[in-house]
Amino acid sequence: MEETRPGPCALFRSDDKPTLQETANLDIDSSMCLSLDWSPMESEPQIAVSHSNGTLTIVDVGQSEPQVSSSGQAHELETWITSFDSWHPKLIYTGADDCQFCGWDIRQGLDSAVFRNKKTHSMGVCSVQTNPQIEHSLITGSYDENLRLWDMRMSVRPVMKLGMGLGGGVWRLKWHPLDQGLILAACMHYGFVLVRVDADAMDVVEEYKEHESLAYGADWYQGAWSKSGPEKPSENTGKESLRSLAATCSFYDKALHVWEPSVVALNTRV
Repeated sequence: MEETRPGPCALFRSDDKPTLQETANLDIDSSMCLSLDWSPMESEPQIAVSHSNGTLTIVDVGQSEPQVSSSGQAHELETWITSFDSWHPKLIYTGADDCQFCGWDIRQGLDSAVFRNKKTHSMGVCSVQTNPQIEHSLITGSYDENLRLWDMRMSVRPVMKLGMGLGGGVWRLKWHPLDQGLILAACMHYGFVLVRVDADAMDVVEEYKEHESLAYGADWYQGAWSKSGPEKPSENTGKESLRSLAATCSFYDKALHVWEPSVVALNTRV
């Protein structure tokens, strides 16, 4: 999926060839697409798209042609991020330049939010992601340079906060695919950091400063990594030590880096 010029979203297919093949193109809104996320439900594939005019759009992609199933005014300002709940795929979260963090139940439509937190973030909300291994666990990142950990059974306030104080907003956050307590964070002017989340603390455990421009995009290779190449670990190995592979990109110089963190991940997936 691609988020490009104002309005259109395009679907691409990746086969064995090094080039992507466009399979569909859909005009969903007159404003710029700012973020998108795939639904975790394979049986009902959907994409949530947020826009610069504050709207949120749900696109059904299970048919022969993608089509908009619902759309609504989620925020008054730029909706920087939207994300499906990994455990409850009918729930969607959004964060925007209005400093609001919101939840939506798409079964009830997009006219009214399930919750709307207006008081926690002092600046725009840039990133939202649920923990794929721990139900109800969610993190948010903000221009206010704080990373917040939430228990979504209580959306009034976060259970933990890490004041990064790094001189850059927490633009993107990604949980490690196998280690339930390791986060990759893109911190704009500061660069990229790894954060370890324990029962009662969050700490920066590694920094990556090799980019020469604004830290913008970040993700993990979805498996374990060895010098001989990527390996998918067994899911019943317990907390074995794993090597990881991260991909990060910077904004103005359009650079992509693929690198191996020195921090050892633990396989907590069972």
